[in-house]
This record gives sequence, C-alpha cells and structure tokens, in this order.
Amino acid sequence: MADFNRATLMAMLPEWSLTLSLIFAGCCSNAYYLEQATRIQPACGTLLTFLQFIFTTLQMLPTQLRFRDEKTGKRYIRPRFESPKIPLKRWSAQVAMYFGTTILNNTAFSFHVPVPVHIIFRSGGLVVSMLAGYFLRGRRYTPTQIVSVLLVTAGVIISTLATTPESGDDSASASSGPSATTYFAGIGLLTAALFVSAVMGLYQEQTYGVYGKQHWQEGLFYNHFLSLPLFALRATSMHSLLSPGAIYDLRQWFNVAFGSFSFLPIGFGSATSSLPSIGIIMPILIPALALNVLTQLICVNGVNRLTAMCSSLTVTLVLVVRKAVSLAISVLIIAPALGEEVHGKGMLFVGATSVLIGTLGYALGTASTSKDEKKKEEDIKTVKTQARSTAISDRSNGKAKRRG
Repeated sequence: MADFNRATLMAMLPEWSLTLSLIFAGCCSNAYYLEQATRIQPACGTLLTFLQFIFTTLQMLPTQLRFRDEKTGKRYIRPRFESPKIPLKRWSAQVAMYFGTTILNNTAFSFHVPVPVHIIFRSGGLVVSMLAGYFLRGRRYTPTQIVSVLLVTAGVIISTLATTPESGDDSASASSGPSATTYFAGIGLLTAALFVSAVMGLYQEQTYGVYGKQHWQEGLFYNHFLSLPLFALRATSMHSLLSPGAIYDLRQWFNVAFGSFSFLPIGFGSATSSLPSIGIIMPILIPALALNVLTQLICVNGVNRLTAMCSSLTVTLVLVVRKAVSLAISVLIIAPALGEEVHGKGMLFVGATSVLIGTLGYALGTASTSKDEKKKEEDIKTVKTQARSTAISDRSNGKAKRRG
C-alpha cells in the first residue's frame, strides 16, 4: 500500500510542480508587472484591460470555431462560428456588468490606490456576495461562514485605513502624494466594483443553472469578445498613453522585467551590462504592459489546470497563498528597491492576515456545508429507495396471499 501511494505521488509530482510553477510564477509576476505599469502611468488601467480582453478573446476563439462539417466530416474552407448554446441576449447583461467591474477596478489605480490594497480589497468580494445571496436569494449561512466574512471585512477596513495618505498642509500633501480624498474616491470605485461583481455572480450562477456549467468556455469568450466595442468610449485616453516617447534597448527591457530584484546574488548587474544596446522607439508603457499580458496568460493556464486537478477548497487555499506571496513581493521587495517607505506596513500585514484567515475559514465552512448537503441528499435517496422496495415487497406479498 505504501509503495502504491509513493508511486502515485511520484506520478503526480511533475503535474503538480508544473501547475504550481505556472500559478506562482505567472500570477505573482502578473501582479508585479501590474504594479510596474501603474507606477509608470497610474491611468493605464483601461488600456491594460483592453489588451487583456483582446488576448483572452484570441485564446478562447478556437473553442468557438468549427473547422469540419459534423455530418460529413468535410473540412470547411473558412472556419465557422459554433452556434451559441446560451442566447446572446442572455450574455448582454453579464457583459455590461463584467465590463463595468473591470473598468472600475482598474480605474482605481488612477486614484493612487496601492496594489497591495487592491489585492486585499478585491478579496472582500466574499462580504458582498454573502449579502447579495442573503437578500436576493434568501440563502442562509453557517456560523463559521459568518465569522469568516467578519474577519475578511475587518481585514479590508484595517488595510484601507492603514494606507490612507496622511492629511496635513495642502502644499505638502500636494508635493508628497495623493490626498485622502483622492484615495477614498478610488476606494469608492473598488467598493462599487465589488457590488456589481456580486450581482454578476448571481446572474452567472442562474445562467449556468439553466443552460449548464459545461458552457464556461463560451461564457469566457463572449464576456470578453462582446466587451471590446465598449472600449471605443475610452479610445482617446488609451491612444494618448501609446504616443511614442522613449527609446528602449535590451538593457532597459531587462531592468523593467527584473529591476526590483537586483539585490539577489545572481549577477543582475553584470547580466544587464553585457546586453547589447539596440535602440527601439516605443511608448514607455509597452514593456510593462507586454509582460503583464504574457504573465496573465500563464497565470490563467495554471489556475485552469489546478481547477481540473483538485477540489475548490484546495484551489482557494493555493490562491490565498499566492495572494500572500504577491503582497509580500510588493511590500517587502518592490517598495524598498524603489526607495519607498510603505505607510502603515504593520497594520497592512495585520489586515492582510485577517483577510487570508477569513477566506480560508469561509472555504472550510462552505466545504463542510456541501458535505452535509450531499449526505442529506444521499439519506433522502436511501429512504426513498427503501420505501420503494417496501412498497414493492408489500405488493408482492398481497398478490401471493390472494393467490393462496
């Protein structure tokens, strides 16, 4: 038995290693390059969203194309779109909510909301989802889930207040950074995004409840594809960010990619100096945006692999740890490398810890509730089966007596 378990573990090890590498390397790098891009230009959120939507649409496009006739097997000259299994009018409301949520989240960077707060605040979706489920669907929650959500709420509040810009002399605050008013305007956008996202989650749940969860690829494609025309509303602002303004060479690309990790003893300085100087005129945002989109694809690939391999509880656990690593990289590596002092670092970690514990507690409470519900369903099925068997037996005995 031990040999069997060891053999099974060794067989699964390469797949797990690859999956966890994709998640931690891809998702943590994605958060890092997001922070790089927003430091260069805080208003780049919409442009970044547009690029991610294009790449996700292209990535999911093959799943919605048909290359052969299903009856004859004959190959089409040009691929044809699969007929949507879910009506497009059903997607329209979800597309509007998804687009709105994404724009609100990324516009918050323009109000100088730090990436660490962004990471923590978006975990507060549990709170809003529970409220929406309670008031809109009449759902009931266990004490474990309620306490966990209170922990998440407390953590989000602590983290938000910990990084609030200090108010003081107007001239001083203007020169040193954003005002508290600007900061809380960004927090307001994130809060609005949480509420829209919660309603969207209930709507999506209803959609898949009617048409089936197997159409998730169709949903992912149309949510992004149908959102693309909406970016025309922000075309002018996005174009202004892409005006050429810098000459990059390979050394500068390397510094954008790994500059904050120069303290590591792996020869970053010598590696950078040995690269050739090839001048390329491009917008200053391009390196960070390109690396962010690339790592986004790696991150999504890893999360999809993990979802197919294990339970939702394990997925939640891994992603919570991943968020903690991203937060640590931002606060302990990126900020010091840039000579910045993170305001309220201690309280920020207290808030983050509260959010992480609350998220794990909620996942555990949900898993326990799911097991109880499954057990109840199995018990009901058993009782019905026994009742059916008893009825059949009684019928058979009655017939036998009448024959007798």
